[in-house]
Amino acid sequence: MLFYYVSLEVHTNIYGIPQTVTVSFHKDLVMGGGRSPIAVSWGYYYVKRKRYTAHAGEKLPIGTKFEIKYSPIIPSEYNVIRIIQE
Repeated sequence: MLFYYVSLEVHTNIYGIPQTVTVSFHKDLVMGGGRSPIAVSWGYYYVKRKRYTAHAGEKLPIGTKFEIKYSPIIPSEYNVIRIIQE
């Protein structure tokens, strides 16, 4: 038997387009495996007039900004780079 496996990996932690996201709302994120959901902060970013959501891994006050880098190929794929302290 001969199997073919094709993998598409996008690494946005090194390369990517930086974008600042402002926390707009909080929402519970279900982690799976029987664990209880955790509250995380969510915000919006725009790429070519299309809106995407991003979340930081912790609960931050509304209005807090965080920086992400999103993939130019798949804009919904992103990594949180840092929380911007004001």
